[in-house]
Amino acid sequence: MQNAVFFPNLGIWFGDVPVSVSVFGISVSYYGILMGIALAAGIAVTCVRAVKTRQKAEDYLEIAIAVTAFGVIGARLFYAAFALEYLKDDPASFFRFSEGGFALYGALLGGAGAVFLMSRIKGLYPLVVLDTAAPGLAVGIAIGRWGDFFARGSFGEYTDGIFAMQIPVSAVRAADVTEMMRNHVVQIEETNFVQVHPTFLYESVWCLLLAVCIFLASKKRQQDGELFLIFLLGYGLGRFWIEGFRTDSLLIPGVESPVSQVISVFLVLFSAMYFIYKRAGQNGHIKPRGGGMFGRSKKRFFGK
Repeated sequence: MQNAVFFPNLGIWFGDVPVSVSVFGISVSYYGILMGIALAAGIAVTCVRAVKTRQKAEDYLEIAIAVTAFGVIGARLFYAAFALEYLKDDPASFFRFSEGGFALYGALLGGAGAVFLMSRIKGLYPLVVLDTAAPGLAVGIAIGRWGDFFARGSFGEYTDGIFAMQIPVSAVRAADVTEMMRNHVVQIEETNFVQVHPTFLYESVWCLLLAVCIFLASKKRQQDGELFLIFLLGYGLGRFWIEGFRTDSLLIPGVESPVSQVISVFLVLFSAMYFIYKRAGQNGHIKPRGGGMFGRSKKRFFGK
């Protein structure tokens, strides 16, 4: 029962959800496997979008290598910056990537930096690259969040709602178990379970819907950067709502506010205002940029 995960109000029971699998004698976490699948899916969607919009998929494969490296580093450093209390007792855990400990906003920040750097090197317009990658980002996050299902992470406060999820108390960090959870512990076959919001599921579904919205919006795209702004706006709204359920949020020191909620508010305000500004244009006239719908545009952003 220590590996069980139940959704009692949906009548779904998983008796054995292992954290890892042995491959040629090496233990590989399902969290890492899902991250790899998410990355591959995001890149695949982006390359398909690139081909359909008359760009070179090869450019995006090269950009993806840099984005992956910068994204992983950014995600880990961002997490470490706000989780010092978890790392101070075991500094070596910083290098144990299979145990999780990645902040998505850190990955987005690092990945965006890689996009601007690679766009400079390859002579591409960064906003075109970001537009092309926007639906792939949403799809990748939707898949990657299922890694938390296997790692028993990214869950919320106690709930008895339709999507309530039960996981063994022994499978989660003691610091993430609240008083309300303890007051509603469920014992099944001598194993204690907490019943919580499956926030990983909420975010996964939200991002799939966001990907659909971005695909639909691409048909009415008027200026470069609009699709990425829709991604930022949509993800920020969803993440702000979902973060309110979580008990394992990274907090801003001294303020004790969830850092992801603060960033989400900024992203929503910034993307909404900038989108309106771009749509308004000068005298209400919209002038497409980036060499056509999604064409190459050398030195358009970093030009002399």
